[in-house]
Amino acid sequence: MRRGPAAAPAAPEPAYPDEAYNTRINTAHGAAQALSINLVNPFLGIDLIRLGASNFEIALLSALPPLAATVSNLGGARWLARQREPKRAGAVMFLAARLAVLGFALLNLGLGARTKPAAWRVVAMVVLVGLLNIPNAVGNLSWQALITGLLGASRRARALAHRSMVASLAGVTAVLLAGWWIRTRLDPGAYSWLYLLGALAGVVEVVIFLRLRGNPVVQRLPTDLRPAIHRLWRDLPYRAYTLACLPFYFGWLMAWPLFLRYQVSIAHATNLWIGIFTAVNALSAAAGNLIWSRIGDRIGPKLALPLAIGALAGVPFSYSFAPGFWGLVGTNALGGVMGGGVTLLLLVRLMEVAPEADRVVAMGIANTLIGAIGVTGPLLGILLLRFIPMPEIFLVPTALRFCGGLALLAAGATFAGEKPRVGTATG
Repeated sequence: MRRGPAAAPAAPEPAYPDEAYNTRINTAHGAAQALSINLVNPFLGIDLIRLGASNFEIALLSALPPLAATVSNLGGARWLARQREPKRAGAVMFLAARLAVLGFALLNLGLGARTKPAAWRVVAMVVLVGLLNIPNAVGNLSWQALITGLLGASRRARALAHRSMVASLAGVTAVLLAGWWIRTRLDPGAYSWLYLLGALAGVVEVVIFLRLRGNPVVQRLPTDLRPAIHRLWRDLPYRAYTLACLPFYFGWLMAWPLFLRYQVSIAHATNLWIGIFTAVNALSAAAGNLIWSRIGDRIGPKLALPLAIGALAGVPFSYSFAPGFWGLVGTNALGGVMGGGVTLLLLVRLMEVAPEADRVVAMGIANTLIGAIGVTGPLLGILLLRFIPMPEIFLVPTALRFCGGLALLAAGATFAGEKPRVGTATG
């Protein structure tokens, strides 16, 4: 019997010095980052509503972070590529973002409290949310570039899942203790203490980040991006994946300000309940990361991602029928398990389809498009509240998420056996 030609052996994966050490430091960095974020973000929305924030301002709370990421993505990548030490540059950006949280504390301690109207304090806090997310986005770009160059591709997904699990546990501890503590305080300035602790945890986060060993070179962006964009547009797997993500992200982010408004203004959730919702979501996300990383190992991220998105589509739908606080706990658990998997698989899948020759540009374009969707989605969700009552409005993001999952499934199936991609090295 004649045998076909033997398959070419796979190219050996390059060695990554200090990979085990960097994996541990990366996990510790995730835990410190979760402490910093979860002492601030879960309570920022209820704090703004307490100060009299409107629906539009609540929508901006969800829309401004992706807007900041959109503004800073490609510009931040260019800036990082010019730095001799991208790790140190990223640490400076993280530090600026964490120390900016002190502005929230000052506003709650009474800065301008006697000024009428008091609504300007809400505006100042919302604007500060947008501003601090600019250095935060650049810091995250630095982290992504470092991890890509410090951890091997075959072990990256598992390392990221472990980091996410530990970070979730740290975040849960922080948010539960903070929610319980602030419940016992009648002083509105109690929020300021949380923001101060969040800033201190951010300083610890930066110190740990600087302990990563190695400083991979960030790929320089060309002065003229048009040739790279043209190559990426002709790269069918990348183009299909990026375009298919857009309806999902629209439905995913549209629901976030609606969830917050429903929990606080309709269900009348207290700080403690907000802490419980956040903790349940984080614990479920930790479990979801482990579950979906194993599913991704078995069937591949290309199939696992639309499957997780299809399940995540049920979260806003379940808000329409959630029976009280414990029903909301259940929906947050569902959202955590599915959302944790989706977040992990989106990153892994983007790394798969982004051509090596244009990786930084590819990730920058994808993040820019996602950021644009993140700006319009929450604003449209709040706008629809004028025409659709609160329970029924959750059907809209449900449909968009489900359509996004189908689009990603179709994109992966269409190009399952594609030729070597345009613009990438074929060996």
